[in-house]
Amino acid sequence: MEKPLQIPPGKKIKHLTVYCRHKECKTNVSDICKCSGKDIIKCPHPEKHVFKSYVPVSGSSNERRTKQYDSRDINEVIPQAIEFEKSVKENQLDIKIDAPTSKRKREKVETENIPTSIAHVLARFIAYQANESTKPSTKRTFTRTYQGHGNFSKVIR
Repeated sequence: MEKPLQIPPGKKIKHLTVYCRHKECKTNVSDICKCSGKDIIKCPHPEKHVFKSYVPVSGSSNERRTKQYDSRDINEVIPQAIEFEKSVKENQLDIKIDAPTSKRKREKVETENIPTSIAHVLARFIAYQANESTKPSTKRTFTRTYQGHGNFSKVIR
């Protein structure tokens, strides 16, 4: 039976962790096994542990690049992890230029028009009541009896 992987305190580097590939766990491993809740030394499936690097992409909020290493020797993995981190950092210039902002963010910036005063809020409400929307998807159809109660906008104007 293999020993569970651990990174010794003198060999810890940034963005390198131990990851469990077991079907029930699939998380980063620390001092306690996530499946059994016991010490990591007593983990029931240490053969599923691998070293994994998480390198964040700067210029984005949550984007990151990951890589799992096949080797179980920390001395072989550390140079590979440093090389992976450098390659991600070098490619970030291309990523920043090529990656457009998401459509959702662009649409939100373009369409977001927050009213700043009570007059703007009332104007929006009156336009809503009069069915004066610019988008066909937001137009409403009213029954004949409901249309008779739309005199509120005429009184205000």
